[in-house]
Amino acid sequence: MKFFDYDNDGNPDLFLANGHPDDMIDSVSTQVKYKEPLLLFHNEGNRLRNISDQAGPVFAKSFPARGLAIGDFNNDGRLDVLVANNGEAPVLLKNNAGRDHHWLGLRL
Repeated sequence: MKFFDYDNDGNPDLFLANGHPDDMIDSVSTQVKYKEPLLLFHNEGNRLRNISDQAGPVFAKSFPARGLAIGDFNNDGRLDVLVANNGEAPVLLKNNAGRDHHWLGLRL
């Protein structure tokens, strides 16, 4: 779980990536799964609203996520997300939101 401003509006939004550590959990529980969907919550000032169903097709899939990293992978001023998965390839989510908001890049 990580707070970050995916749409560059100045409000911290929330990204959640998880999965159960036991790969056999599906056989004993209906509440949690080994692979869970990614979740994105938009900060609306006074609450966080789940917008995962509007954030792209990858949010309809489930992953055995174990960690995530936030950064501007392609240097376009929008924060991207890398999700680390257990026994599977990582997933890089390119951010296409926040094009209309300002950002500042520095070359050091």
